[in-house]
Amino acid sequence: MIKSQKTLQSSNRTNNGTMRTLVTFKRVELDTSFDGRGGELVEQFRAYADVYSPSNKDLNILGNQNVKNGATIKIRDPLTTYQPKNDD
Repeated sequence: MIKSQKTLQSSNRTNNGTMRTLVTFKRVELDTSFDGRGGELVEQFRAYADVYSPSNKDLNILGNQNVKNGATIKIRDPLTTYQPKNDD
């Protein structure tokens, strides 16, 4: 393998230096009021992430959902502390 090819392959990896954006996952809490029209946003998890443009596969999926903007993020594995859901 050529040395320049090795540097290209290693640049795709995510490390501490590329995780610069603070991402907060929030969930809507159940509303216990009389009318029940919605709840408050409650912070569930906060982490630093590597944010980049979505791939073509992601754009095809988002196109079916009528979403105009999208982003792909990578975060460290929170193990059992937090499991993200699509609603967050």
